[in-house]
Amino acid sequence: MKAVVGYKGKSVLRKSVVIALVVMAFLLLVWNLAMAPQTRLEQFDVDAQITDAMLVPKLQPDARPFLMGFTYQPYDWNDEAFDKTFSYLRKHGDLITLFHDVGIPWDEALSKSPLPKSLEQELRRQQRGAADFDNVVVMLSVLGSDRVSLTQSIGETGSVPRSGDWADRTFDDNEVVTAYLNHARHLIERFKPKYFSYVAEIDAVFNDPNDHRFQQLLTFSRTVYETLKVEYPQLVVFAEFNLNDDAYMAERQDIIDAMLPYTDLYAVSTYADHNDAVGGDATKLPADWFTRVKFIAPSKPFAILESGFIASPFMHPTIGVPIAGRQDRLLIPGGPKSQALFTVKMLDAAHELEAEFINLWAVRDLDLLFDRFAANSEFNHPMLRTAQDRGLYDETGNPRPALEVWEYWRRLPLETQFGVKVEVTVLGQCEGCLLGAPRS
Repeated sequence: MKAVVGYKGKSVLRKSVVIALVVMAFLLLVWNLAMAPQTRLEQFDVDAQITDAMLVPKLQPDARPFLMGFTYQPYDWNDEAFDKTFSYLRKHGDLITLFHDVGIPWDEALSKSPLPKSLEQELRRQQRGAADFDNVVVMLSVLGSDRVSLTQSIGETGSVPRSGDWADRTFDDNEVVTAYLNHARHLIERFKPKYFSYVAEIDAVFNDPNDHRFQQLLTFSRTVYETLKVEYPQLVVFAEFNLNDDAYMAERQDIIDAMLPYTDLYAVSTYADHNDAVGGDATKLPADWFTRVKFIAPSKPFAILESGFIASPFMHPTIGVPIAGRQDRLLIPGGPKSQALFTVKMLDAAHELEAEFINLWAVRDLDLLFDRFAANSEFNHPMLRTAQDRGLYDETGNPRPALEVWEYWRRLPLETQFGVKVEVTVLGQCEGCLLGAPRS
């Protein structure tokens, strides 16, 4: 799940993820009925079985093939947090991802008119921060938050429902395609990205390639992909997919196969802590969680566009296991060492797969952001709070063990596709690192 903070502090709740969480919550609720009422939180300590030795990467290469970075997701909504977030991203990554997944200014894009002031202000802030990065990813998703509909509009107050002529337009409508391409060109010229994604989580809901809505989206994808590849031959243009367990992926293989001609990468969104069999316990992550992409999309380079792992127990006000002395209930166990173990497994697999890039959603926990917008109905949704505790820094800015794992890999020279090693500038060391310096 992602908390996508938009212009004027708006957010978008990923409905597909909520559906999965509701299913998981129901299973835990059944379990809850059989539990003793005096259960202690310590009984669900997923970190207890994880030793320091387990947090050392199995691979110790001389270089890494993948870029490493984060989405620009401020941990609070003020100038200090905006600047500090960019500082974290410069310190710990060589790639920045800018998500535009809350809507498109359809009228302005179609007529090539000036953008709404709130959007222009946000773009300028992003442009200042992204100027320090040679590797920029821009996501401009045509797919709405329900992952089946055309995305909403952006007005002076932020994200708003489509209205007027736009209310009933479909993905393959000529004016939709024209407006989208106009806005895409604007962002490409503005940010000069190396990577551009035109649709988010395309297989989150779609699993039938004959669905008329998917067929309309496929027509859109073909036109946009082919147009951008002609106009920007060096630009890596791609769609984003979901990565989950085998049963989930089997249901979506036809969708993936249909989209592969219109993507340069098999780039995924993957949040394993939402999977019932894993939860917040990284020791339960299947060994092939990442590496099976070799069979899912063998013809495409692999990338992780968004990921993360919960680093503390997720408590729900009414659903889950009752805990002695608390009013809320445990829905998903989690811990900082489990998060670090997930990071070990993810980066080891990324090296084995020679991934293009690895992008985490949040560098720092989002508690301050959620608290600031608690009155907003979406931010106040209990399930959305699972997104707040996936940072490599906690809510007070203290580093977690996962940051040590991340930095082990980041400090390695970057070996490009041409076999050239690029020495990485180290802007800061982790205090008390367990892993030591990488070999050079």
